[in-house]
Amino acid sequence: MSSPFSRLSTELVLEIISFAASPEVDCLNSSYGRRGTYTSALALTKVSYDFRQAAMPHLLRTVVLSTSQDVHLFIQTLLRQCWFRQHFPNLALEYKLHVRRLWCTESMNILYGGHDFETMLGWDLFRDLLFNVQSLGLGIHSFHLLLNDLTNLSSSSHPHVTSQSLASEYCSRITFCGPFFHWDSVTSTVQGIQFLAGITHLTLWITDCTVSIPSHPRIPSWVDAIPFHLLDRLEHLEVLLIPELNEEELDQVGYHGEYLSPHPLEVLVITLHSLRDSPGYERLKEVYHRIAREGTTSSLGAYVIEERLRSSDPFAYGVVSPLRGTSRTATTYAYIASSWESHFLEG
Repeated sequence: MSSPFSRLSTELVLEIISFAASPEVDCLNSSYGRRGTYTSALALTKVSYDFRQAAMPHLLRTVVLSTSQDVHLFIQTLLRQCWFRQHFPNLALEYKLHVRRLWCTESMNILYGGHDFETMLGWDLFRDLLFNVQSLGLGIHSFHLLLNDLTNLSSSSHPHVTSQSLASEYCSRITFCGPFFHWDSVTSTVQGIQFLAGITHLTLWITDCTVSIPSHPRIPSWVDAIPFHLLDRLEHLEVLLIPELNEEELDQVGYHGEYLSPHPLEVLVITLHSLRDSPGYERLKEVYHRIAREGTTSSLGAYVIEERLRSSDPFAYGVVSPLRGTSRTATTYAYIASSWESHFLEG
């Protein structure tokens, strides 16, 4: 019996495979669990060699690693490609060329227990991929991956990674998520400062909503710690807003300011592109150039974005949007984590 696809054009077949192989956001909270995100794509790769070749680039474009076990299995897959290249070259895939967006929720005790050749090779492959994605998202329990990688970049055993590559197009879109974020863990190293200098799009889903800045009640005080003076290429900033709470809801604020309620989470997005057409931009440019001559300020983009964020009406210079996905009404960590994964997938 001939395949139904045989009656379709090659272009249409590839378009169908592309659609079917894309990650399914709805499956993150379905009965299939978080692994259901890739159910259709994985099924396609088992149809035939041609289907596998067509589906894998779409499956790999956005990779979501929800657990430490997922990270371990992903690294094993990277190692398997080395074996494929030696024994079955037609099955080998260059993951670094296909993975454009990577999210990691947690990574506990991965690759730190041994120093054998396979373990070190797996670590190198994962590190190389981590710094070659266009968009990187990290939860609080996986942030150490970035810190360890930045620490090891100065090693002579990794000459292919340079300070120039860190500040180039690699990892220019960064998402950090968690109840808090310690910037000094990045700014305390030369490699960390070089990494920050290359960020163009910074998304901060920090859930501490206990205190606001003086100029606006919905801008969280943790924005004071953002090292704007080191963000040389910043042109897009997204911050999680403090929700508008009544007295009863204030009692639900947790130890780190985490807030669980039926209210949708909202973010404020400020972009340099939109600010260029806003009132007062030219005046801000003049002030910036006057300060810049003293050598004590950030880049123009970071300076303008910070000034508008701290203004008495930051909403006039940005867009307030609800984070799509299910509202945070549950208290389990896995549920909250899957919500962030959904937002990243949709992003």
